[in-house]
Amino acid sequence: MGLLDKFKPKWQHSDWEVRLEAVKTLDDQEILAQIAKNDSDDDVRLEAIKKINDVYVLQDISALPSYKGVIKKASKKRIKEVIKNIISDESVLADIAKNDSDWVVRLEAVRKISDESVLADVAKNDSVGEVCFEAVRKISDESILIDIAKNDSSSGVRFEAVKKISDESILIDIAKNDSSSGVRLEAIKKISDESILIDIAKNDSDYDVLEEAINKIGGIDKIDDESILANIAKNSSWVVRLEAVRKISDESVLADVAKNDSDYEVRLEAIKKISDESILIDIAKNDSSSVVRLEAVKKISDESVLADIAKNSENATIREEVIKKIKNKKNEYDEIFYDEEDVLKINDKQKLYEIAKKSLSPFAREKAVEKINDDNLLKDITKTETSEIVLKKIANNTENVEILKIIDKKITLPKCPYCNSFKSREFREWRQSEDANVGGRRCLECGREFGMYMFNY
Repeated sequence: MGLLDKFKPKWQHSDWEVRLEAVKTLDDQEILAQIAKNDSDDDVRLEAIKKINDVYVLQDISALPSYKGVIKKASKKRIKEVIKNIISDESVLADIAKNDSDWVVRLEAVRKISDESVLADVAKNDSVGEVCFEAVRKISDESILIDIAKNDSSSGVRFEAVKKISDESILIDIAKNDSSSGVRLEAIKKISDESILIDIAKNDSDYDVLEEAINKIGGIDKIDDESILANIAKNSSWVVRLEAVRKISDESVLADVAKNDSDYEVRLEAIKKISDESILIDIAKNDSSSVVRLEAVKKISDESVLADIAKNSENATIREEVIKKIKNKKNEYDEIFYDEEDVLKINDKQKLYEIAKKSLSPFAREKAVEKINDDNLLKDITKTETSEIVLKKIANNTENVEILKIIDKKITLPKCPYCNSFKSREFREWRQSEDANVGGRRCLECGREFGMYMFNY
């Protein structure tokens, strides 16, 4: 103890532990503020902060740049405690709610304010959504809520206001005109006028909004107006779009859906109801889904168009569907109808390439690639070929590593276990030394044999 300690109050004692105990017994707010700002020991200052009831003093403490983080944090915590448990003066709460730099503190103040004009001011002007939302939740004056719902720049604040509005005429205006689909959706939930709901279903482009309107009307089954169904077919979720398409008869709308819908099932349903051959041809040639293209092909009757589709389609199922539909099978596109017997008579490289690309028969394609020794052509054929027997024939007919790698990704080619090479040839031969017919593969890189087996003719 220093000599001067005898003449000082204990909160000014040189020993920090004595000062700490003294602070615990103090109630004088000015002295506590002085200690919180100036004491040399953090524990003493923290104890003083716990006992300060003046928000503005606490704000000063938390704002001083030289203070440590622990002091600032304690000051903020005490501010919230004081607001929640001590302050009841609405003018003080309003000042804090409007001006404090900490949004959590502003939020705590808003929770205790009952003056709706202050709450409206906070709701309209605070920069933090949660503070604005809390202010709106505490407002009951419908005129204030309507003003916020119609004019606030934040869709989240407008949403909270709409939740508390009961005036249907206002809700209708919001449901039709608000820029936020979430706000429109919340308004629609509170509208019962079926004519309004039908109008929204006809004109809104957001699928959540549309589906809410449809559900409140009673579902798609209750809607017969084609203009409403057309909007639903273009803007709802795929399930609802599908239901709408099933009720539409306007081919121009169906054509738009068939060409542009993102879901192949919806496009497929639209095609089933289209009879215009020009639309069907466009879809059969250009749709990204082979299932959709196939459905269009099934409805096309023009044989020259069908033959052209078969010639250019890489999908075997579509080509097979064309076979069923074309009566005159020997026409200018006859390479799609060639079989293996026809291929045996052909030596023209380009014709063999066309057959390998287009023939409906995998056996004809196999014979064609067997007679092609141009790696560029074989590579192009390999990219689109799906038949295992054709791919194996190509693999057995080339040493091009790039082609072999493409094939390996599709059917997994055998690799030489000794040098890991794709390059090998199948062989079957009689071996005197083994007195047997022997088969297997012979590596073209290292010359070793693998995958050996015996067979009988």
